[in-house]
Amino acid sequence: MFRRGQFDDAFCFFSEMKVKGHPPNRPVYTMMITMCGRGGKHVEAANYLVEMTEIGLVPISRCFDMVTDGLKNCGKHDLAKRIEQLEVSLRGS
Repeated sequence: MFRRGQFDDAFCFFSEMKVKGHPPNRPVYTMMITMCGRGGKHVEAANYLVEMTEIGLVPISRCFDMVTDGLKNCGKHDLAKRIEQLEVSLRGS
């Protein structure tokens, strides 16, 4: 679904936004996480999810589900557990 050029364009656009002083909002982060997840870049998706929370944005549940499922499927169980704990700490349940 996502060709290499699309990843590169999206990552470049995302970086340019931050450099130019336009902080990405929740929909932009959600798009990046979704694109990484669908493209098999689960660790990168997790990094975006964590970065998002560090600037005070709360990811939608679907992002947490996509990231944790992807990490588990590629054998990154410890990282998946940390992401699950992050969700619990943000949602309080």
